[in-house]
This record gives sequence, structure tokens and C-alpha cells, in this order.
Amino acid sequence: MSIKISSIVRTSAYYPEIYAYKDYFNSIDGVEFNIIHSNNINDLLSTDADCYIIKIGFDSKFNYRLKGKLYIHDYTSCSTGKYPKLKNYIKKCLNYNADIKLFLNERVMNEYHFSPKNNHLIRDMGIDDFFFYNGEKKGEHDFIYAGSIDKSRNIEKVLHSFKLSSRELSLIGEPSNDIYKEFKGVNNIKFLGKLDRYNTAKELKKAEYGVNITPSIYPYDFQTSTKTLEYCAAQLKIVCNTNSWNRSFEKKEKARFFYTEDFKIPSNINEIDFIIPDVSNYRWHKVIEESGLPHIIFDRLK
Repeated sequence: MSIKISSIVRTSAYYPEIYAYKDYFNSIDGVEFNIIHSNNINDLLSTDADCYIIKIGFDSKFNYRLKGKLYIHDYTSCSTGKYPKLKNYIKKCLNYNADIKLFLNERVMNEYHFSPKNNHLIRDMGIDDFFFYNGEKKGEHDFIYAGSIDKSRNIEKVLHSFKLSSRELSLIGEPSNDIYKEFKGVNNIKFLGKLDRYNTAKELKKAEYGVNITPSIYPYDFQTSTKTLEYCAAQLKIVCNTNSWNRSFEKKEKARFFYTEDFKIPSNINEIDFIIPDVSNYRWHKVIEESGLPHIIFDRLK
């Protein structure tokens, strides 16, 4: 058996699931998985492959396609920003009707109202192996945050709180100009810059606490927080805002986080009994296998 699979990663996008697919499928004899780095979906569709995995986004039904190929749409998230449900509807109407559709969870699948559902699979977010703590020395970072450093995540309130605190905060990501200008001179706030996935994991494992901000709005309140999973793998004590998904995950995995809306760190936080859950079931290899995706690809292309 010889199978070629291609996928696309857009400029500046994170897309850990696409790299996880690559690692998984390239470990199988006779399978070749390639990633195209481009903002143009046609750069992917013009490649020579048997199967195309496309993270949605948008993939117009009017794009040219070769017959006999397998097309998979990965709906990791519902639409965000203004009028998200209208955007979901537009995607449903104008996107190509892929052979297989992957959804993050049942709620995300139901939000798109596709039918029939016999070609739908559920695939949750996962964690790369290199995020898992393996005895690395902690203490180089006190609190750490990885993600968007702009006003979209309301990161300013975290920064203002730490500016008035004796605790230190390190940030991974590219800060917006206004935020960097305002906080670059604060002694206990350190900007580490944009790092690749491997170095992000390396820095996380040196910290004691992980700061996570997840908006309590549609669709974030029912979608998996990849950052929470990665923080747990890195053995970070999680400090976060209240969010439905956070609470649900905490209960399911028997974890214990510290919740705060203003991110003012209490002086006794070292005495708080955090519980960091075992998230080994979220390793990407296991998540991909349990989704059924490999089986259905091989079955369709045999």
C-alpha cells in the first residue's frame, strides 16, 4: 500500500493537529504525509496526493478537484467574532461537501447542522509528546502564559495585575505594539517572543504556574482549550478565568485549578492545593487512533 496525504498550514497559524497528523501517518510504512505552507487553498489542491485534509476555514465548493481523491474537512472550531452562527451557516452552504468531516466534539458538529452524519467523525484536541514533563528543573519561570498577546484575549488585565504584584510573569508569543510598549520596562514581566512548538514546550516545563485566559463566550465555552491540556502535560498549576469548558474538564479529570477574573495573585497561592491531572490519554497518537480517522482513510483508499 502506498498513500500520499497532503494538508495545508496557513501563515502564522498554530494548527497542532496538522503536525500531529504528519507525525502519526509518517510513522506508518507506505504512507507519506506532506504539509503545504500557504494561504491559498489551491496550492494544496494542485498537489499530487490521494487524500487532502483541510482545516476549515473555507474551502469553496467551486474549487477544482480531481476525481478519485479523498477530501477531509477538519472542523476544529465553530466560527468566532461577530455573527459566528451566520458564519457557520455560510461555511455549511459554500464549503465543498467533503467525503469525511471531522469535528472537535458533538456540540461543534451540531452547530453546523450537516446531514447525513454517516461520514462524520469526532476528534478532540491532543498533546504532542514533547510537552510532557520529564523531570526538567522548574523555577526559571514563576508564572507563564503562552498565546495571543493582544487585546482580543484581554491580556492587559493580567499584565496590569502582575505589574502591581511581586510575582513574575513570562509570556510566549508575539505582543502587539501597544502592549509591548506599555509593559516592556516592567521588571517582573518578561517577553520571551514567538517560539516554535518545541521551544514553547521547553519553556513551559521550567515554570511553576500556567496562566490561561479563555473567553466565556461562544464558542470558547464548549471547545477544548489546547493550552490547558499542554499546561497540564508540562505539570503547571493552572491559574485561569471561569469558563464552562474549564469547569467541565476540571470535574471530568479530577483536577483543581485556581479561578480568578482579575488575575490578582493571592499572597498565599503557594499554599493552595492544586491538582494537576494525568492527561496521557490526550496524547495525539491515541486521540487520532480513537477518532477512527486512520481506519476510514485506509478503508476508502485500499
